[in-house]
Order: sequence, then structure tokens, then C-alpha cells
Amino acid sequence: MKIVMFLFVFVLTFSFASATCTNYLDDGNDADAFGSVEVDGVFSQDICRSNTELTEYYCDGNSLKSASYSCASCSDGICYGDTCTSINECNPVLRKWCDGSSWLDSGYCTDSNLDCYLVDSTCSVSSCTEGACDYENHKYCSSNTWVDDDYCDLSRCGDDVHSFGYCFCEDSDALSETDCSDDVDDDCDGNVDCRDSDCSGKEGCLC
Repeated sequence: MKIVMFLFVFVLTFSFASATCTNYLDDGNDADAFGSVEVDGVFSQDICRSNTELTEYYCDGNSLKSASYSCASCSDGICYGDTCTSINECNPVLRKWCDGSSWLDSGYCTDSNLDCYLVDSTCSVSSCTEGACDYENHKYCSSNTWVDDDYCDLSRCGDDVHSFGYCFCEDSDALSETDCSDDVDDDCDGNVDCRDSDCSGKEGCLC
């Protein structure tokens, strides 16, 4: 019986010690940015439980922890608050602009001094800022037109910090782009559909 108990304790101790926890994309317990946590190959992503509630995952040593936050608005694993610091920043999630301390909605789609209508596809104007990412509606500006094809490609909006949650790609066993027309980065290399060389010449690849 003593030998059995010793082995049982040893196995438990070894399993705990071998566990590893790693934060990705944010600094851990950071509600203002999307992040994910990996514990022994299993991922947990920051997630909006409702339009105003975020569950944030983070590492505490080698242990996975979570925290809940209330937000003015929650989108794609990011908690957006009532205050801000970047003057004239336009926020498509809130549909408001920052005066340096608070988010305001006056003139959001009409004020030419703000130009928010150039970065928000819902303002429905005939022009937009080339390459702008509307991270709430998952569209980007190309030649004064809002499009959503291959939104998460690194050459589009895949590296936009506000889009990390929408574009998050968990480590995949796929070694190549397995479907060239699903608007998904199957092999997690940052290249989507026909923008991935794996799709060159394949049927169904719309370029």
C-alpha cells in the first residue's frame, strides 16, 4: 500500500510540474486587448459573453485563470470602455469618436474634421480610406469600396489589433490551405484562400 501511495503522489506532482501556460497577443489579464492562453496544447480565447460582458483568460504562473469584466461594448474578445485617450480616434464598435477623454457620437458620420465616415462602412459614403479596417463589420477599404473577401489575410486586416479576435487561428494540424474558397486560413500561416500559394491553380480559387 505504501508503494502504491508513493507512485500516486509522484504522478500527480510530475503532471502539475510539467504543465505550461502561455499568454498570446496580449499581456495576460488585459481586457482592452484580445488574447489567448495555451495550457499544454489547449487554447482558451478572450470571449464576449454578451454585448457588455467579457470573459478574460490569463496565466497565473502555470495555471489558467479567468476574470469577468463589464464593458460599454464588447466585440471580438475586446472590452471597450466609456473613456478614451486618443483624440479624434474613430471607433466602429461604439460608432463614436474620442475627444481625448470620452467617446462622443455627435457628427460621427458627417464631420469632415473627424473623417470617421472614411473608416466605418456603415456610414454609407462613396469613398473610404484605402486599407482601412472596419473591425466591427469585418470589411476593408479597397479602391473606395468596402469588401470582406480575405479580411483576415495579413495583407488585409489580419494584423489589425482590433481584428485579432475575429481572425484568431488556433494552431492547426493542416499543413496547407485545404479549402481555397471558404475565407478561412486553414493552415494558420496568415494567408487566406487564393492569397496562399497552396491554392495556386486550384479549382474554386477565386482571385
